[in-house]
Amino acid sequence: MVHRPSATGLTIIGGGPAGIGLLVAASNSGQLPRLFARGVTVLERGADLGAGELGEYDINSDSHADSFLRCLDEGLGERFPELLAHSAARALQDYRGRAAPLPLIADFVAAIARAFQSFAAGVGQPILTGTQALAATRTADDRWAVHVRRVRDGTETDLVSRHLAVATGAEPSSVDLRRLRVAGHAVWPRHKGKLVLSRAVLATVGLRVARRLLTNTRNPCVAIIGGSHSALSAANALLSLSPGVNWTRGSIVILHRRPLRPTYQTPELARADGFHAFQDDDICPKTGRVFPLSGFCSDSRDVLLAIMGLGRRMREDRIHLMDVTHCAARGVAGTLERADLIVAATGYRPRALPLFDRHGRRIALASEESGGPAMVDDQSRVLDRTGRPVPGVFGIGLSAGFPLAGTHGDPSFDGRANGLALWHGEIGTAIVRAVLEEQSTVSALALVRAGARRTARDQVDGHVLQPGH
Repeated sequence: MVHRPSATGLTIIGGGPAGIGLLVAASNSGQLPRLFARGVTVLERGADLGAGELGEYDINSDSHADSFLRCLDEGLGERFPELLAHSAARALQDYRGRAAPLPLIADFVAAIARAFQSFAAGVGQPILTGTQALAATRTADDRWAVHVRRVRDGTETDLVSRHLAVATGAEPSSVDLRRLRVAGHAVWPRHKGKLVLSRAVLATVGLRVARRLLTNTRNPCVAIIGGSHSALSAANALLSLSPGVNWTRGSIVILHRRPLRPTYQTPELARADGFHAFQDDDICPKTGRVFPLSGFCSDSRDVLLAIMGLGRRMREDRIHLMDVTHCAARGVAGTLERADLIVAATGYRPRALPLFDRHGRRIALASEESGGPAMVDDQSRVLDRTGRPVPGVFGIGLSAGFPLAGTHGDPSFDGRANGLALWHGEIGTAIVRAVLEEQSTVSALALVRAGARRTARDQVDGHVLQPGH
């Protein structure tokens, strides 16, 4: 059994897909025993691990099932063979090469989390569910005191850790809705009565509400603000409401600022489809894929290709793309006025844990700024408002950032990478490696300091005692 040190080496705040992804990465890179030997604490405020909010959405994934099964292919199945026989893993195998339902992926990730939960309990470092991290304060000896509350009874205490990994997820910011403007037009408060976040129409309950609202409307109109995956996913989900909803040409309008691009396996396939709007830096140098990160894939890609009429597909004329940077302001205003429902799909904001310095002062983070930059830098280190890394704090998960910029994907990509395979793979592995390397450096410095203290004690009247004295 691994001895649990008085101060944990790493505290992972959040037991969802990204937080558990760090353990997956440690396992597949052969670092799991070493990581737990230094001490690992996982905090999850919910009762269950792994799935996060994936199971709440009744839609397919943006990525093929292969991306989620990659962790088993790269070694996790050898450490936890029971995962290979799990019903969710077997069902997911049938989706290789295509998108899979998010509820199924949620079951699969939850099964992975339970495997790690058993492992952690077996080495004396149980994962703490029902435990919410409230804040973390830098200590005088360069550690972090994480203030936690047990959800069941409200008991609060502090847990000390050398490093933090913030994996608390992200959410559409309802605060930003009040500041939302499209081509100079304020959406709030004029249209607040029909304005919803994209997540509302991506969940089963929200789609039912949309159906009731639009079913008896003679010429329904929906305006979707944003050019993210959520925007096309919302449009695709709304189309599923037919034939109950009488969609007609241009019923759904997607108002976007950047070009919407499909992903292709090769430039040749793109050109064969009639798609030529890409350059060399839009092609991944490793895989040869066109727009692997900034492009749309899976079901959203299929919808986009149909809207564009590429590859001899039947054109989807019920959805209209409106580039607001090239449209008259009057046309944008008219679309918003005409809409029966306005869906905000403008991206996500990371849920950042409140951090305080050793003097008790709040550390303002870059991600907390309105429309601010990513939460992390190119090494997954959480950034403060000035752009400097906060010592010992890493970030991972939805909307955190893209640490692999320039080494993975299309070089022109300047967004945020949200792929589960990256959290379980390259990004997670880099964080684990950095944590272990920093801990080794700290341990070495501690030995040097201890040696210096022993030397000082051995000095008598200014004379250093030699061996044998």
